[in-house]
Amino acid sequence: MKKKLYILFQGFGQTINDWKNTKFLNKLEKNGRVFIYQNKWIEQINDFDLSYLTMDGFMQDVISTLTKKIPNLYEYIWIPIGESFGGCFALTFAILYKKYCNCCVLLDNPQYFTLKNNQYRIKMTEKMLGHKFRKLTKDEFINIKKNNPDYLLDYGVISYAKYIKKNIINKISTISIYGFYNIEYPDKYSKEFETYNNIQLFDEINKLKKFKNFNYYLFINAGHLIYLDQSVVDKIFEII
Repeated sequence: MKKKLYILFQGFGQTINDWKNTKFLNKLEKNGRVFIYQNKWIEQINDFDLSYLTMDGFMQDVISTLTKKIPNLYEYIWIPIGESFGGCFALTFAILYKKYCNCCVLLDNPQYFTLKNNQYRIKMTEKMLGHKFRKLTKDEFINIKKNNPDYLLDYGVISYAKYIKKNIINKISTISIYGFYNIEYPDKYSKEFETYNNIQLFDEINKLKKFKNFNYYLFINAGHLIYLDQSVVDKIFEII
Protein backbone atom coordinates (compact mmCIF):
# COMPACT_ATOMS: atom_id res chain seq x y z
CA MET A 1 0.00 0.00 0.00
CA LYS A 2 1.36 3.41 -0.97
CA LYS A 3 2.25 5.88 1.75
CA LYS A 4 0.43 9.22 1.87
CA LEU A 5 2.09 12.50 0.95
CA TYR A 6 0.34 15.58 2.32
CA ILE A 7 1.08 18.67 0.22
CA LEU A 8 0.27 21.89 2.11
CA PHE A 9 -0.52 25.23 0.49
CA GLN A 10 -0.47 28.30 2.74
CA GLY A 11 -3.00 31.13 2.81
CA PHE A 12 -2.68 34.91 2.80
CA GLY A 13 -0.70 36.22 5.76
CA GLN A 14 0.43 32.71 6.63
CA THR A 15 4.08 31.64 6.53
CA ILE A 16 5.13 28.03 6.27
CA ASN A 17 6.32 28.25 9.88
CA ASP A 18 2.72 28.79 10.99
CA TRP A 19 2.00 25.14 10.22
CA LYS A 20 4.79 23.94 12.49
CA ASN A 21 4.33 22.83 16.10
CA THR A 22 0.60 22.36 15.62
CA LYS A 23 -1.38 19.23 16.49
CA PHE A 24 -2.63 19.19 12.91
CA LEU A 25 0.87 18.97 11.44
CA ASN A 26 1.96 16.45 14.06
CA LYS A 27 -0.93 14.14 13.15
CA LEU A 28 -0.19 14.50 9.45
CA GLU A 29 3.43 13.49 10.06
CA LYS A 30 2.29 10.40 11.97
CA ASN A 31 0.07 9.34 9.08
CA GLY A 32 2.44 10.00 6.19
CA ARG A 33 5.02 12.35 4.76
CA VAL A 34 4.43 16.12 4.75
CA PHE A 35 5.63 18.67 2.23
CA ILE A 36 4.87 22.36 2.85
CA TYR A 37 5.13 24.37 -0.33
CA GLN A 38 6.44 27.89 0.24
CA ASN A 39 4.41 30.37 -1.79
CA LYS A 40 6.84 33.04 -3.00
CA TRP A 41 3.98 35.29 -4.12
CA ILE A 42 2.20 35.31 -0.75
CA GLU A 43 5.40 35.71 1.26
CA GLN A 44 6.64 38.28 -1.29
CA ILE A 45 9.92 36.52 -1.84
CA ASN A 46 10.86 38.43 -4.96
CA ASP A 47 12.98 35.84 -6.75
CA PHE A 48 10.12 34.78 -9.03
CA ASP A 49 9.43 35.84 -12.59
CA LEU A 50 6.22 36.95 -14.28
CA SER A 51 5.15 33.42 -15.23
CA TYR A 52 4.82 32.61 -11.50
CA LEU A 53 1.76 34.88 -11.44
CA THR A 54 0.00 32.58 -13.89
CA MET A 55 -1.50 29.37 -12.57
CA ASP A 56 0.40 27.31 -15.15
CA GLY A 57 3.72 28.83 -14.08
CA PHE A 58 2.86 28.47 -10.40
CA MET A 59 1.98 24.79 -10.75
CA GLN A 60 5.13 24.12 -12.75
CA ASP A 61 7.13 25.49 -9.82
CA VAL A 62 5.19 23.36 -7.35
CA ILE A 63 5.78 20.11 -9.23
CA SER A 64 9.42 21.03 -9.94
CA THR A 65 10.03 21.72 -6.25
CA LEU A 66 8.30 18.50 -5.22
CA THR A 67 10.40 16.48 -7.65
CA LYS A 68 13.63 17.97 -6.28
CA LYS A 69 12.69 17.58 -2.62
CA ILE A 70 11.08 14.13 -2.87
CA PRO A 71 12.93 11.96 -5.43
CA ASN A 72 10.49 9.06 -4.98
CA LEU A 73 7.51 11.38 -5.40
CA TYR A 74 5.43 9.05 -7.52
CA GLU A 75 5.60 6.25 -4.98
CA TYR A 76 3.18 8.20 -2.75
CA ILE A 77 -0.54 8.91 -2.81
CA TRP A 78 -0.85 12.70 -2.88
CA ILE A 79 -3.31 14.65 -0.72
CA PRO A 80 -3.18 18.42 -1.35
CA ILE A 81 -4.39 20.56 1.56
CA GLY A 82 -5.00 24.31 1.27
CA GLU A 83 -5.57 26.86 4.01
CA SER A 84 -7.65 29.91 2.99
CA PHE A 85 -6.44 31.14 -0.42
CA GLY A 86 -4.18 28.10 -0.49
CA GLY A 87 -7.33 26.10 -1.13
CA CYS A 88 -7.46 27.56 -4.63
CA PHE A 89 -4.03 26.11 -5.33
CA ALA A 90 -4.76 22.80 -3.59
CA LEU A 91 -7.88 22.16 -5.65
CA THR A 92 -6.25 23.23 -8.90
CA PHE A 93 -3.29 20.97 -8.13
CA ALA A 94 -5.64 18.06 -7.35
CA ILE A 95 -7.45 18.44 -10.67
CA LEU A 96 -4.29 18.86 -12.74
CA TYR A 97 -2.65 15.85 -11.08
CA LYS A 98 -5.75 13.79 -10.33
CA LYS A 99 -3.96 10.63 -11.47
CA TYR A 100 -1.81 10.81 -8.34
CA CYS A 101 -4.21 12.44 -5.85
CA ASN A 102 -6.51 10.60 -3.50
CA CYS A 103 -8.55 13.66 -2.49
CA CYS A 104 -8.30 17.37 -1.76
CA VAL A 105 -8.79 19.14 1.59
CA LEU A 106 -9.94 22.77 1.72
CA LEU A 107 -9.52 24.63 5.01
CA ASP A 108 -11.86 27.63 5.10
CA ASN A 109 -11.02 28.57 1.52
CA PRO A 110 -12.45 31.76 0.01
CA GLN A 111 -15.41 31.33 -2.29
CA TYR A 112 -14.03 31.08 -5.84
CA PHE A 113 -15.39 27.86 -7.25
CA THR A 114 -18.75 29.05 -8.53
CA LEU A 115 -19.03 31.54 -11.36
CA LYS A 116 -20.93 34.17 -9.33
CA ASN A 117 -18.46 34.29 -6.46
CA ASN A 118 -15.44 34.08 -8.75
CA GLN A 119 -16.62 37.07 -10.78
CA TYR A 120 -17.40 38.99 -7.60
CA ARG A 121 -13.87 38.44 -6.28
CA ILE A 122 -12.35 39.64 -9.53
CA LYS A 123 -14.55 42.73 -9.52
CA MET A 124 -13.72 43.65 -5.92
CA THR A 125 -9.99 43.09 -6.42
CA GLU A 126 -10.02 45.24 -9.54
CA LYS A 127 -11.41 48.02 -7.38
CA MET A 128 -8.39 47.63 -5.11
CA LEU A 129 -6.10 47.84 -8.14
CA GLY A 130 -7.93 50.95 -9.29
CA HIS A 131 -8.44 49.70 -12.86
CA LYS A 132 -9.50 46.72 -14.93
CA PHE A 133 -7.11 43.79 -14.94
CA ARG A 134 -4.66 43.55 -17.81
CA LYS A 135 -1.61 41.36 -18.25
CA LEU A 136 1.70 42.94 -17.35
CA THR A 137 4.61 43.14 -19.71
CA LYS A 138 7.96 41.84 -18.51
CA ASP A 139 9.31 45.37 -18.09
CA GLU A 140 6.23 46.49 -16.17
CA PHE A 141 6.54 43.47 -13.90
CA ILE A 142 10.20 44.17 -13.14
CA ASN A 143 9.44 47.81 -12.32
CA ILE A 144 6.45 46.97 -10.10
CA LYS A 145 8.32 44.21 -8.27
CA LYS A 146 11.03 46.73 -7.44
CA ASN A 147 8.89 49.75 -6.55
CA ASN A 148 5.43 48.50 -5.58
CA PRO A 149 5.49 44.74 -4.78
CA ASP A 150 2.19 44.91 -2.84
CA TYR A 151 0.48 45.51 -6.19
CA LEU A 152 1.41 41.99 -7.25
CA LEU A 153 -0.69 40.46 -4.47
CA ASP A 154 -3.89 41.85 -5.98
CA TYR A 155 -2.66 41.15 -9.49
CA GLY A 156 -2.08 37.52 -8.55
CA VAL A 157 -5.53 37.16 -6.99
CA ILE A 158 -7.15 38.13 -10.28
CA SER A 159 -4.77 36.11 -12.44
CA TYR A 160 -5.36 32.92 -10.48
CA ALA A 161 -9.12 33.59 -10.23
CA LYS A 162 -9.38 33.96 -13.99
CA TYR A 163 -7.65 30.60 -14.43
CA ILE A 164 -10.10 29.00 -11.99
CA LYS A 165 -13.02 30.57 -13.85
CA LYS A 166 -11.84 29.13 -17.15
CA ASN A 167 -10.39 25.79 -16.13
CA ILE A 168 -11.66 24.66 -12.72
CA ILE A 169 -15.28 25.72 -12.26
CA ASN A 170 -17.57 22.84 -13.33
CA LYS A 171 -14.69 20.35 -13.15
CA ILE A 172 -14.50 19.83 -9.40
CA SER A 173 -16.42 16.55 -9.57
CA THR A 174 -13.36 14.74 -10.93
CA ILE A 175 -11.87 14.16 -7.46
CA SER A 176 -13.19 13.91 -3.90
CA ILE A 177 -13.13 17.30 -2.17
CA TYR A 178 -13.56 17.86 1.56
CA GLY A 179 -14.24 21.42 2.65
CA PHE A 180 -14.01 22.47 6.31
CA TYR A 181 -15.51 25.89 6.97
CA ASN A 182 -15.68 28.33 9.84
CA ILE A 183 -19.11 29.86 10.47
CA GLU A 184 -19.24 33.04 12.53
CA TYR A 185 -22.20 33.29 14.86
CA PRO A 186 -23.18 36.01 15.04
CA ASP A 187 -21.62 36.95 11.71
CA LYS A 188 -19.39 39.68 13.10
CA TYR A 189 -17.42 40.04 9.85
CA SER A 190 -20.34 40.49 7.44
CA LYS A 191 -20.23 44.29 7.44
CA GLU A 192 -16.49 44.77 7.89
CA PHE A 193 -15.32 42.18 5.35
CA GLU A 194 -18.03 41.62 2.76
CA THR A 195 -16.04 38.97 0.93
CA TYR A 196 -15.87 36.69 3.96
CA ASN A 197 -19.43 36.63 5.23
CA ASN A 198 -21.53 33.56 5.86
CA ILE A 199 -24.05 34.41 3.16
CA GLN A 200 -21.48 34.12 0.40
CA LEU A 201 -20.20 30.85 1.82
CA PHE A 202 -23.65 29.27 1.88
CA ASP A 203 -24.34 30.55 -1.62
CA GLU A 204 -21.28 28.67 -2.84
CA ILE A 205 -21.95 25.51 -0.84
CA ASN A 206 -25.52 25.30 -2.15
CA LYS A 207 -24.21 25.34 -5.72
CA LEU A 208 -21.35 22.93 -5.10
CA LYS A 209 -23.61 20.36 -3.43
CA LYS A 210 -24.72 19.20 -6.88
CA PHE A 211 -21.29 17.62 -7.33
CA LYS A 212 -21.32 14.15 -5.76
CA ASN A 213 -17.66 14.31 -4.81
CA PHE A 214 -17.95 17.59 -2.86
CA ASN A 215 -18.35 17.14 0.90
CA TYR A 216 -18.47 19.97 3.41
CA TYR A 217 -18.39 20.37 7.17
CA LEU A 218 -19.31 23.48 9.16
CA PHE A 219 -17.83 24.52 12.51
CA ILE A 220 -19.18 27.37 14.63
CA ASN A 221 -16.60 30.02 15.59
CA ALA A 222 -13.64 27.72 14.95
CA GLY A 223 -11.64 30.63 13.54
CA HIS A 224 -10.30 31.25 10.07
CA LEU A 225 -7.16 29.21 10.88
CA ILE A 226 -9.55 26.34 11.19
CA TYR A 227 -6.88 23.64 11.44
CA LEU A 228 -6.06 24.95 14.94
CA ASP A 229 -9.45 23.80 16.22
CA GLN A 230 -9.29 20.31 17.73
CA SER A 231 -12.80 19.32 16.61
CA VAL A 232 -11.84 20.17 13.03
CA VAL A 233 -8.61 18.20 13.25
CA ASP A 234 -10.49 15.18 14.60
CA LYS A 235 -13.00 15.35 11.76
CA ILE A 236 -10.32 15.70 9.09
CA PHE A 237 -8.56 12.57 10.28
CA GLU A 238 -11.79 10.63 10.40
CA ILE A 239 -11.90 11.19 6.64
CA ILE A 240 -8.37 11.23 5.28
